[in-house]
Amino acid sequence: MERSLSERLQQATIQLAAAQERERTAAEQYMQASSKTASLESKLSSVTKERASLASRLEAEEGRRAEAEASREAAASRAERAR
Repeated sequence: MERSLSERLQQATIQLAAAQERERTAAEQYMQASSKTASLESKLSSVTKERASLASRLEAEEGRRAEAEASREAAASRAERAR
């Protein structure tokens, strides 16, 4: 009987150690994933800001292009009428 209790205690101790190792590994993996997530969120924020800036610059450039095109067409029209 005493031997059986000792064996059960030893088995429970082994299982506890294995469970603690799994918990430590899971906590480590969580920390790594959490760190990577924070890094990716930071990069996403940066890229989103850059995208908005580029979209704004593109819109401004398209406006200038449209103004230049309208100016060119007006000059061509005046030149045609002057002939």
